[in-house]
Amino acid sequence: MQLELERIGCSYKGWGFDLGLVDFPGLIAGENVLLCWRSDEPAVVWYHSAEGGFAGRKPIPEEQLE
Repeated sequence: MQLELERIGCSYKGWGFDLGLVDFPGLIAGENVLLCWRSDEPAVVWYHSAEGGFAGRKPIPEEQLE
């Protein structure tokens, strides 16, 4: 699974495979960001800058989710 994700530009970070974290490249308000999904979340609704990491997650603006 990890190699498949990396082939399409995603980054997988797992903690013993109990919870996984996947970052997807994205664009919000003209800024390159990483969309961020954790395996216990029902949908991708967070993003962060490349430097911000998980601790810098922000909610994706509603208008971007439509």
